[in-house]
Amino acid sequence: MENSFTLLDIAYDDIKASKLLYKNDLLPQSIFYLQQAVEKSIKQLGLYNGVIKRSDLQKEIGHKADKIFKKLAFATKHIINNNEQDIINDYNKLSQLIKNNDLEEFKEVIKKALDAYHRIEISQELVELIICEIIKKENSDFYKKVKKNQNLEHQYNRMKERFKKYFPDYIKSVMILFSINLIVSDYVSTVRYPVGDKFENPALFFDPNHPLVQLIPIYIKNCEFALKGISDFQLMNNY
Repeated sequence: MENSFTLLDIAYDDIKASKLLYKNDLLPQSIFYLQQAVEKSIKQLGLYNGVIKRSDLQKEIGHKADKIFKKLAFATKHIINNNEQDIINDYNKLSQLIKNNDLEEFKEVIKKALDAYHRIEISQELVELIICEIIKKENSDFYKKVKKNQNLEHQYNRMKERFKKYFPDYIKSVMILFSINLIVSDYVSTVRYPVGDKFENPALFFDPNHPLVQLIPIYIKNCEFALKGISDFQLMNNY
């Protein structure tokens, strides 16, 4: 795990900037900083979970944060019992579904999908299983050591309760970020430079009637939830 929390700090500032810009009707700029907040959050997840290195951020990853999602999924496939091709196929189907539909028509589906992520129920049994899988992977003798050491057992039980408390929102946060990224990543350049053959100012294109602009408040709210969910989970052992 690399020291990656600076990326979360910047992502927090980016989402604040997006809110201020939206309130002041600087809509393309609001979209840009929203996209930046999502991208930095996903890159932080990749660094924190050890699936990428800082040296990967510019050349291999760039603005293609979806690569990190696939790497994270591959790293946890032993838990979710999927193979790599299943993960790639599922992600590509979702990506194509979004790209092949008009955003205006797809807008309500996006809202419902984000609401559904918030309502996901992750059973305590599943969380227990995940804890066991993580411990087995990191230290196969851990449970034997716990039985012999009461202090270690106390620390383990304390850690387990914190994990159960914060893990559900962490998973929801990861899914929310990647769902938002599927949409906003395509606009990282469009909102910054003149648009189309007419070389129009993005402000003329991304007006209040644009479906992405109409999604900005919802995306900001969900991004704030995700940033908190990630921060709480990663920092839980410091509480």
